[in-house]
Amino acid sequence: MVTEHRLIPGWCPQCRKGKRQWLWVAVTRLTTVFLVSCTRGRQALRELIGESYQGILHSDRWGAYNVVDPSQRQICRAHLKRDFQALSERQTRAGPLGALGLREIKRLFAVWHRYQAGELTWAEMRWELVPVRTRLGRLLRLGVSGGDPKAKALCRNLLKLWPALLTFAFVPGLEPTNNRAERAWRGAVLWRKGCFGNQSDNGSRFTDRILTTVATLRQQDRNIVEYVVAAIQAHRTGQLAPALLPVATLLGEAA
Repeated sequence: MVTEHRLIPGWCPQCRKGKRQWLWVAVTRLTTVFLVSCTRGRQALRELIGESYQGILHSDRWGAYNVVDPSQRQICRAHLKRDFQALSERQTRAGPLGALGLREIKRLFAVWHRYQAGELTWAEMRWELVPVRTRLGRLLRLGVSGGDPKAKALCRNLLKLWPALLTFAFVPGLEPTNNRAERAWRGAVLWRKGCFGNQSDNGSRFTDRILTTVATLRQQDRNIVEYVVAAIQAHRTGQLAPALLPVATLLGEAA
């Protein structure tokens, strides 16, 4: 079901019979896929995207995503902005470093917004991000050699993921944040609060499948009720359920 090259996974807590579960979501151009899992680790990620994912994984820096090579990832810049903000508020040597990092992230977003507004071409945006990238790299190396453990851990982690920090500047259609995944969660989280979670494996499967169906159909501007009715009729007559992906997409994959 997840076929696009740009994928945005994430998770939020669920409950089943008092035991914590996790709701994952992967958003692509044409689909939104939910998965209720008993883990938020690599096992759930592999179930969601497969064993050999070949696209671009857009996410935060949660450790489970490290199974994907950094060259195939984009780190969410909004999460990174919050990390530098937290560093800037520390009353240690990390404070100035966090403030400098926050300034570079704000510059990055300023360039991105100018591109989004049509003030910069794709090439101009990439060119203006070069000095931002250079200063950010110098800052991270400085943080690793500093004495603050929080700053050192953050900077060391970001240097390991260095190829994933500006992937959006090299892959058309990619964004610097994973806001699409955040937005996809909202309805699911409200539903969880209202229904008090799942009580069985079947309930978990119904939850992730109905959430996937509704979100994907909305992405494609398709009628949800018509699709569900057609799916029930197909089940009762022993036929295949209607496809969630557009017919043109399926034909393209078959070719």
